Amino acid sequence: MSKRRDRGQRWHGTIGKQATLGVALVALLALAACGGTTRTGALRPRAGSGPVASATTSGGQTNGTPVPYPTTVPPPYAFPKTWQVPASGAPTQVTPYQGWVFAPSSPRVGYACNTVQTAGQASASSFYATHDGGQTWQAVGQPQIPTGSTPAGEVSVFVDAANAQDVFVKQDVSYPESGASVPTVWRSLDGGATWHQLASVPILPQGPSTVNGLGVLGTRIVVAMSIQGEGTLDNDLYASDDGGATWHQFAVSLPSRVLGFVILGNSVIVQTIPPAVAAAADRRPTARSGPSLTRPGSLLSAPGSSGGPPPVYFRSDDGGNTWAKVSVPGGMPVFTLAAAGTAYFGVSVAEPQSPGAPVVAYWSQDSGATWKALPTLQGVEGGWLDPTSLGLNLLVAPDGTVLTDTRHPTNPPAYQSDAGLFVLNAASATAVWQPLAPSADNQMQAVRTASGVRVWTVQASSGGFAGTPGTPVYLDLP
Repeated sequence: MSKRRDRGQRWHGTIGKQATLGVALVALLALAACGGTTRTGALRPRAGSGPVASATTSGGQTNGTPVPYPTTVPPPYAFPKTWQVPASGAPTQVTPYQGWVFAPSSPRVGYACNTVQTAGQASASSFYATHDGGQTWQAVGQPQIPTGSTPAGEVSVFVDAANAQDVFVKQDVSYPESGASVPTVWRSLDGGATWHQLASVPILPQGPSTVNGLGVLGTRIVVAMSIQGEGTLDNDLYASDDGGATWHQFAVSLPSRVLGFVILGNSVIVQTIPPAVAAAADRRPTARSGPSLTRPGSLLSAPGSSGGPPPVYFRSDDGGNTWAKVSVPGGMPVFTLAAAGTAYFGVSVAEPQSPGAPVVAYWSQDSGATWKALPTLQGVEGGWLDPTSLGLNLLVAPDGTVLTDTRHPTNPPAYQSDAGLFVLNAASATAVWQPLAPSADNQMQAVRTASGVRVWTVQASSGGFAGTPGTPVYLDLP
């Protein structure tokens, strides 16, 4: 799954996702799986830097018409929050998108893969766990890559939403003798202390494949696949009903192209793309924000101005045996389990149908049964924000609060988040977007704390740019 974060493609990563820094050629046959290569995007402002004003005086656009906007330096707002570094032992080389995760069922439990790169090679690595909400971290056991192979792609970390001790690591590994690159998944049922390797998902005839998303639905493991370097793949969902020993295609009874999924407790929502969209350059919708389709913070965008009908969504409440069509106002929603109760908060973003029109986000407090439109970024801070940037690094917190990175309307590179992180109390009828902190720039996750909600992201290491490995950092919502 591509991870670029431009207006219609918010994920950031892979060749076609993002340029590879270097392929790991490691002599040690039993190097830990966390030692995969990392990838970086184009040079961007460091996460944690303040808003950057442009010197240009040409305006942004509203429905395609240029409009003026302020160019005062510094910008006309102040951030009440700054990003904080954990007190003790945090890993410092975490891949910023799928390289870390907090457990929805036990938000004080989290996992991260620490990778150190030297001249393009994975020279050291370790798998970390936290049991106090990220304040302290400890290195735990590591999965070992198969004998005779070398790491060939970035590491992804997933956790069972219902069981904080059930954690997965995925990494593509290469076999030099055959030249094959195989997506490899390990599972730990004891919080990372011990690991076992799952059977490989079938090699797909369309080309070399990789696992992009993974979730546990009851006793079933579900994965989303894509073609390495491209991301496009028809009917890309696979499932295992025997703990990863064998795999079969998932949701094959649904019409058209079956793509991403999101798990809500015992239910699953999948996205399908009608043939008219599928035929348009064979382009699948891609995500506006953060990391895997199975964890809070993920979001697929609607085709919007790409032409053709919008995606069609189906929901199953019996593990994928039967399906019913459901209404979603935009792209695949971000869902986060509410702090109280069993309902999920959700946000779905509808891409504008005309160039420059404001992006509209819709909010749900009942697991997607009903939706309401949220205020757009049009006119916020006197027009200092690009109204099409709503949805960059989108996050919905366990209290229903919505956060988004933003950019200035100066036509910067579309992936750039240079105007800061903004927050909205979605439950209020009179709420407006307010500046919160310097841009997160990378995937965000939110966890419950004794006093409220804590938001996490990965901040690039000193001298690095967003998209490169870094240290988990946090801020507490007001």
